[in-house]
Amino acid sequence: MNILLLEPNEVDLAASDVRVGHVRKVLKLGVGGRLRAGIVNGVPGTAVIESLDERHMRVRFEPDERSALPGRPDAASPVPVDLLLGHPRPIVLRRLLRDLSTIGIRRLIVTPTELGERSYLGATMWRDIRPLLIEGAAQAGVTRLMEVARCDSLAGGIRSAAGADQLRVVLHPTAERNLGAALDDGLAGNLLLAVGSERGWTGKELEMLTEAGFEVAGMGGRTLRTETAAVVAGWMAITAFAT
Repeated sequence: MNILLLEPNEVDLAASDVRVGHVRKVLKLGVGGRLRAGIVNGVPGTAVIESLDERHMRVRFEPDERSALPGRPDAASPVPVDLLLGHPRPIVLRRLLRDLSTIGIRRLIVTPTELGERSYLGATMWRDIRPLLIEGAAQAGVTRLMEVARCDSLAGGIRSAAGADQLRVVLHPTAERNLGAALDDGLAGNLLLAVGSERGWTGKELEMLTEAGFEVAGMGGRTLRTETAAVVAGWMAITAFAT
């Protein structure tokens, strides 16, 4: 945890909260201690520990007023990289929600695939994904949470992801063109990456994606795990915007 993320108006944290455990055991802070903090999807600042006992920790949040100055990056200015993801196994998606939030994906759109289990859409993990997004953002040291959408079809996911000035790339291991080359040649505005679930895209799905304007690209000819492909491709895209 590289930043203590607080919900708006949150001041009391139960002793069982993992954030309190981190403050106690890792940071070894007590009453009067100060640590980097921020409001979820809001401004960064500092948390001051006002009380800490066996039942709870109470903090006072002091916003960093400089974060509101014109020209300074804030929670409303993410890198314009979105990811369309074929629904993997729920245990894999849990890790991806955290890790994609950490690397800075702006929006994740999750859809069923022909080779995946449609029952995944109703997995219990979907009941509360916010803690995973907060964990990912706290690891990155930022306040903004990744947006997440769950669609009931690939076609619906494509429609949901539509945006202006958008380069679209779908990953496939047999593609002749490399993802790096596709990014170098076409990256200008927004980027939408499509990564399949564990068993990949079917020919019908690839046809649907290419008809929707997706360019097919690969990552070196190796067949990667969904979580590996999503994180590596996402990171490549985000760093491409920084160069």
